[in-house]
Amino acid sequence: MHKTIGTTVREIAGLNNITNPNLIYVGEVLKIDTTHDISVITSDKYETNHIVYTIQYGDTLSSIAQKYGVPIRSIIQLNHISNPNLIYAGERLRINLT
Repeated sequence: MHKTIGTTVREIAGLNNITNPNLIYVGEVLKIDTTHDISVITSDKYETNHIVYTIQYGDTLSSIAQKYGVPIRSIIQLNHISNPNLIYAGERLRINLT
């Protein structure tokens, strides 16, 4: 599954000082320069296609779920959110893109 987040391989490699973009490691965290604070986590057998999204002022779980094309329920369950009506700017959410 591919998600477009507005960057290129060259930009990611440069930002992360990667000399060989064909060689990254399981568990390695990559910096991504976008208009939103998003970190991409490379996949392993437990963390396949997850991102970490920092909640922006005005975000709702519904708007975040729609942006990434995932069910709200999956965000709630993955992040153990007890009250889905209370999220705060600056909090970080794991989002499963698969």
